[in-house]
Amino acid sequence: NGKPIYVTDYNVEYIMAKLEARGEIKENLGYYAPASWEKKAHYGSKFFALFRKIRDICVNNAVPFTQFEESKECDTEITAVGQTMYVHIYDKERDLPMLIRHTLGSITNGLTILVFEGDAPKRDFQSYLARSSKALLTLKLEVETGAVVLLTLTEFESRIKELKGV
Repeated sequence: NGKPIYVTDYNVEYIMAKLEARGEIKENLGYYAPASWEKKAHYGSKFFALFRKIRDICVNNAVPFTQFEESKECDTEITAVGQTMYVHIYDKERDLPMLIRHTLGSITNGLTILVFEGDAPKRDFQSYLARSSKALLTLKLEVETGAVVLLTLTEFESRIKELKGV
């Protein structure tokens, strides 16, 4: 109506809430993504939020990483202290057998990290590893030997800061 609009936190939050209520966007971990991304990329909005959080951690700590779908072996490759690490993102909406295949496939290349949103999904995955299948048993052994590291986002950030401090 020709009136000036002032962009404030409240206005932005109001608009985002309206867009979310209409199903045009989805919110996870404080990040917003167009709902259409889920259909196009076959990943849930939680996956995109986790990827963005990992990206932010890497950027804030000057750690090189590969972009979304740039690596065929994992979700993102990071390089810290001259070592390449293969990062996989756990999202319960993902195809778990495929995630396990990719995780096991990257072990021979270097340190493999499986990142979880928090402690509850990490515990759920650890109980999932207790099932009896050859792939799960192999992954469980790789976790126990340290070839695969299970980290929450907070633990991942701490580990990156530790490595950068060396």
